[in-house]
Amino acid sequence: MMKLYVYEIGSKAEADAAVAAGADAIGIRLSYRGDQLRMERIREVFCSLPPFLSRVGIFQEEQRWDIDEMCSFCHLQGIHFCLPYAESDTGHHSEYAIGEMPVEQTADFAKYHLDAAFLRLSAPLTAAPEIGKRRLILAGTLSTEDWRQTLALCRPYALALTPAQLAGEEGRLWRELQRERWAEEEKG
Repeated sequence: MMKLYVYEIGSKAEADAAVAAGADAIGIRLSYRGDQLRMERIREVFCSLPPFLSRVGIFQEEQRWDIDEMCSFCHLQGIHFCLPYAESDTGHHSEYAIGEMPVEQTADFAKYHLDAAFLRLSAPLTAAPEIGKRRLILAGTLSTEDWRQTLALCRPYALALTPAQLAGEEGRLWRELQRERWAEEEKG
């Protein structure tokens, strides 16, 4: 069953809305260069989440040891690397790793030490991405028809939505897809 990853959470209210929508993972952008008070608030949000909900730190251009410290402080299970990042950035963490990459570079995915590829789509996919046996997470701003076309082409591990998308058209599509799957399970 496709998972829901709500990323770019900016407040406790957004985290609560994601939980209420059935999110499997919550992602919050972290930066070592940010103030300590903000880090305390982020930790409070993460620690307020129910058990078995995956906590993901979103990082861009952070040092490995800073990422490790923030992962420990916030009790994270996952790391989401934003572009740009190097192959050497991805292989030194005990948390599972998600890496953003352009659709046209998915053939290079194997050289990174990542558990999942995060593709931000601006148009529907025309072919299934080549990522081997690793997991695929799809994000983007597509119409409902384009999302359905893309989801019919490939079976992603997760759909990634921002809080604004969760409250909008993409969130309605997610809820519709969940209802369809539940109906299939009841028949089967």
